[in-house]
Amino acid sequence: MPGDGARADDPPPPRVYVGVYLHDISQFDQKDGVFDVDLDLWAKWQGDLDHELVHLANAASVEQTFLGLDEDHGWHSARWRVRGTLRGEFPLHQFPFDEQTIAVVLELPEEVGLLVPDLASSGMAERFSLTDWHYTPEFDPEVSVQVFASDLGDLAREGRPTTVHRVAYQVRLTRPIVPVILKLFLPLGIIMLVALASLFVAPDQIEARSAMGVTALLSCFAFQFTVADSLPAVAYLTLADTLFILAYIVSTVVVSTTIASYSAAHRGKHRAAIWIDRVARVLVPLFAAITVWQAVPDEEADSPAPPEPLPELSRSESTRDTLRIGTNMLTTATSAPAASWGLVHEDPELGPQVVFVERGPGVDNDAIRFLAGGEIEVTWRIREGMHWSDGTALTADDVLFALELSPEDHIIEATSPDPRTVVLRWDDRLGVALEAPWVLPRHALADIARNLNDEGNPGGYDAVRDYRRNNPTPTLGPYRVVSFEKDVRLVAETNPHFAGAPPNIARYEIIHYGDRAAVRRAFETGEVDFTYPNALTVGDAVAMQETVPESISIEPSAILVMLQPDLSHPLLSQVEVRRALLMAIDRARIAQVSYPGDTGRVAHTAVPGAVPEGTVSTPYDPEAARARLRELGAAGASLRFKYVQSTSSDPSIEVIIENLAAVDIEVELEPVPSTLRLWRTADHGGLLMHVLRANRESSPPRYWNVPMVDGNYDPSHRSDAYTDEIHALVERERRALYPERRDQLRETLFAKITERLPMLPIMFAPERVAHDPSLRGWQSGPDVAFGSTLEQWWFAEEPAEADAP
Repeated sequence: MPGDGARADDPPPPRVYVGVYLHDISQFDQKDGVFDVDLDLWAKWQGDLDHELVHLANAASVEQTFLGLDEDHGWHSARWRVRGTLRGEFPLHQFPFDEQTIAVVLELPEEVGLLVPDLASSGMAERFSLTDWHYTPEFDPEVSVQVFASDLGDLAREGRPTTVHRVAYQVRLTRPIVPVILKLFLPLGIIMLVALASLFVAPDQIEARSAMGVTALLSCFAFQFTVADSLPAVAYLTLADTLFILAYIVSTVVVSTTIASYSAAHRGKHRAAIWIDRVARVLVPLFAAITVWQAVPDEEADSPAPPEPLPELSRSESTRDTLRIGTNMLTTATSAPAASWGLVHEDPELGPQVVFVERGPGVDNDAIRFLAGGEIEVTWRIREGMHWSDGTALTADDVLFALELSPEDHIIEATSPDPRTVVLRWDDRLGVALEAPWVLPRHALADIARNLNDEGNPGGYDAVRDYRRNNPTPTLGPYRVVSFEKDVRLVAETNPHFAGAPPNIARYEIIHYGDRAAVRRAFETGEVDFTYPNALTVGDAVAMQETVPESISIEPSAILVMLQPDLSHPLLSQVEVRRALLMAIDRARIAQVSYPGDTGRVAHTAVPGAVPEGTVSTPYDPEAARARLRELGAAGASLRFKYVQSTSSDPSIEVIIENLAAVDIEVELEPVPSTLRLWRTADHGGLLMHVLRANRESSPPRYWNVPMVDGNYDPSHRSDAYTDEIHALVERERRALYPERRDQLRETLFAKITERLPMLPIMFAPERVAHDPSLRGWQSGPDVAFGSTLEQWWFAEEPAEADAP
């Protein structure tokens, strides 16, 4: 038992993921409330934990064999084999139509750890040694907290209650209907038919009629004793008891009717005797039928749980109702984070917010089912009354439309049982299955998807993507785009159909300027209140810090500048060539000439923040690089180099050309209008300088130079960098349903990037903005996309000190 009380500076207890594989259930004994099991049990956790404290809470008599303890970079697993008898509660109110729940209940004190079901790995055999029950081979997990009004003898909790976390892996059992009919209803029905048959015998045949009624009554007594002998003694009536009572009543009424009818006939009232029998022939069966109809329970349909309350999103009062933003590049995608919300909105502070759906899938609700074959079924139910910004109802068909455009390989079935519900069936237990599906307005984009492309095929995903980048479309977020003029201006206003509270600022305009110098002039003259991130040059931002320091922010960001090699190129397909090229590039100098001061940072990995364990460092060493390239036969080679020509990137390109020339690599410069499509296809024939916002939550293939097909990374792609080993690690990350394990696997993949070098990280660029000093709420951290919190921005009455980063 733990011996120390919790202190304020103690780390929180670890989440402990417990799983069960149920090999067999046998000897199910309702009378004694026990059953036998044969199962594998395990616990997984990160950090420190005494695994012996995880135990079976409903064990009666078990043999628990410890199988071993595993460890992988701080992630632990303990395994046991368990055989023996467990206890359970088996109510019999609806016997013989009762449904029983057999459960394997695991328990752990709260101060030691928080139990969570490991549903990704848990499962059971398709057949058990139960011959008289029906069951579906899938678990119904239940998570609960039990509070004991006792310290259970623990001195650290002396005088205080004990709280334990429980996880129950439940299996639902139902009785087969045919044996119930043959073993209970048929005998009882025959007994009552014999009793009722006496009503059709002449009233004066008192011996025959009374014998039939009394025999039926005695048969009921004997039959009930036989049935009750196999059931536990309970302090309430079961459904079977109700049916036997009905048989007693029918038999008693029939005997009473026999006596009444005979008495009337014996006194010469033959007409009355006949009417007594006729009335009884109708009323007694009718009474019996109605009683049985009322007693037998209806099959209850699972009623959906009530929706979660609509999230309360942060709002503040703004002194101005219009925000003007200046930029040097403008498409409708510029406003996407503020207007194009998904079914679940990711708030930087609050996390996932179920704005448009009733609930997110989890082990504590019915939105997720783990099927017997390892599949997973996730239900997404749209809230009632949700609409797109043009007033069209949001329906399940919009989710299905998005899946048609960008199919997910692991979704084997997508159905819509009603207009507000989508059920996605995945072929495996993947963590991505718990993420909200993409949604697009079919009514606005279906015709665009059907338009033929240059090859004469429907444009599909690519056509819709390109159309949305240059045309306003219906959205779900707090804003809607009301006008867009390419390279001139975008205007967005409050979305009147938004599900949540209206944004603080009712209207924003994004104004396009021809170059960065014009953006600076627009801010200095008061034409705009805010400049789009990095629309200012570094030089302008530094200069403006001298004149208006309260309006300039130059902060670290997650904007990664990197070189993407075409891994089909004969030289670039070799990891040692890629490492030698990276070794030849003076990344520190590039960061300095591109972003003076310490605002630019050398990128040693693909993501900002802490360097993952196992990272392979590649220092700047041109002599070693030149020697290695000669050994590999790459010296003197010529490489195509594609980039977007702009003022800010030219200094870095000059350094790269100079560095590569120093190691006998010739560079053929080829400026392009955009690198986005080339980055997605990864078939540009050389090196591509590309910029992307990197964060640890992105899909790992994003950093592994895996080409995209219809918006998804191609799972069949393999290269010198993205090998079967790496793909297997990516699949493990996708299958991890718990965040700690998923984060650990991602960190391993980030470290592997520095080993395999699918791309060459150069630096993290700073993020530069100019802002009105009275504007609040705009700083959200480097990992947050610009505009994703715009509805929370507001203007204060008085200019304030510059917001803290």
